[in-house]
Amino acid sequence: MGACCLKISQQYGEKGERKKFLKKDGASQLKELIASSKRKHNRSIQIFSAKELKTATNNYSYPLSFIRNDGYYKLYKGYLKDRSISVMKFTKNVLEAYQQCCNNIVYAFHMNHMNVINLIGCCLQTRIPILVFEAVGYGTLADRIHYRRQPFFDRLLWTKRLNIAVEIANAMSYLHDGFPRPVISRSITLQNILFDEQGLVKLFDFTLAAFIPEDEAYVNDGVRATMRYIAPEYAMTGDFNEKCDVYNFGVILLQLLIGQEKMESSDYERIILREGLEKCLGNNKFIEIVDPIILEDGLCLTKKQQLKDFIALALKCTSESPEDRPPINDVAQQIRKMYQSCI
Repeated sequence: MGACCLKISQQYGEKGERKKFLKKDGASQLKELIASSKRKHNRSIQIFSAKELKTATNNYSYPLSFIRNDGYYKLYKGYLKDRSISVMKFTKNVLEAYQQCCNNIVYAFHMNHMNVINLIGCCLQTRIPILVFEAVGYGTLADRIHYRRQPFFDRLLWTKRLNIAVEIANAMSYLHDGFPRPVISRSITLQNILFDEQGLVKLFDFTLAAFIPEDEAYVNDGVRATMRYIAPEYAMTGDFNEKCDVYNFGVILLQLLIGQEKMESSDYERIILREGLEKCLGNNKFIEIVDPIILEDGLCLTKKQQLKDFIALALKCTSESPEDRPPINDVAQQIRKMYQSCI
């Protein structure tokens, strides 16, 4: 968790003086945080008024401007000052929502990668600040997989799915290896993988992100992730490191391959799914579990081998033992080779 959020947690507990903090102390600390981040990262951040963002999103209209709902926040698309934007508006006026907002600012300031969403600015006039990001109003990966009949969504053929997997892996490699200490996401889900106007993948939501501390191998502040993406050791101990992110990514690979709307979430169901996939792979019947759209443009020997390798890689990423999961750089390299052979 960022320094600002740690300071907030120490100063005010869950039963502390929330209203006083949110109205006064929170705003001043955020201003200090933004000023400090500007100096440290040599980046500018725009300050918007609440009225500007309300107008930009057509009064946060649903469904016209709506992108996604997380429970603590809603993401809207808007148009402001001759550019398209995305607006992250927190819907719960509680300390936890404020901490999540701070975390998004802290980690978004660090990011400079084509496949990670770019923070543009924020509004400090509301109790929980409103964050403004670059435009990503072209659907989530969940939309593309589950609601694929939408006329403005491209068909997710095999080459496109490989490209998406490569871009997600590139973003994760940047988080894990692009800083002095690894950044873990804990939020790699279909809903947090968004697309810009050019169809470029944008990894979104730093609500649960954290740097792994110096001389530490993991972060432990409780289990705080979507159940179906949780690595077994994280569920048992609360310890989260890069290998848990790799597990998350392995679940994404399986969803890209199978196209299921709901992946099994209990331990028993997860084991049954893995056993079924391993059996299909062993019996060379893995084509039976592939999303039919993948096969619409034909099935040659090269593609069949790629699908087989893709399943094997996804199973390796979701291994029960973290030691058996490959580093994300190795995963990205393998998927990149598959994609390059397609194009």
